[in-house]
Amino acid sequence: MTVSTFLILLALGTAVLVAFAVNRADRLRNQREVFGREFDRFYFGRQGALAISIERSRLKIRVGRTVKIYR
Repeated sequence: MTVSTFLILLALGTAVLVAFAVNRADRLRNQREVFGREFDRFYFGRQGALAISIERSRLKIRVGRTVKIYR
């Protein structure tokens, strides 16, 4: 293996990792937007999320993949 082959493989590996990270960030941003769409305020943590609507007196809680809405 020559140095140029190694550098090409390194560049391709880096490009794959960057593409994966961009895809994941876009997916998470989309999930956050959809989660808090109908609510005044929303907060996100590592494993869950909370959305509050004062006008409709609603509370939306997400823990992991489970979402519950309280009225």
